[in-house]
Amino acid sequence: DSVRLHPALEKHWRAMRPLAMICATPAVLGEPKGFLEGVAATSHPAFIDEIGGSLEETQPYTEGRVVWDANIITSRGPGTALEWSLCCVEAIFGRAKALEVAGP
Repeated sequence: DSVRLHPALEKHWRAMRPLAMICATPAVLGEPKGFLEGVAATSHPAFIDEIGGSLEETQPYTEGRVVWDANIITSRGPGTALEWSLCCVEAIFGRAKALEVAGP
């Protein structure tokens, strides 16, 4: 728990700006802080039991390599980092920029 980081993330999340988490982060930060409430998410397979603990969850853990739901982008781990980063680029700069970055 960071007294500086959490308020910044909360402000970002409430403004519906993209919030990206990879590997264990969705389970150890996103879920406990409520950032994943009501959205589909993925995480490292070792942490799947930590996702979707709320009774209000409508779309808890999803087995996708990268899951983008509302303003939340989650990914399983290092093996999916490239796909995850391209989703982040698309969320921030648009699809055209993501395709340009992904191109040859």
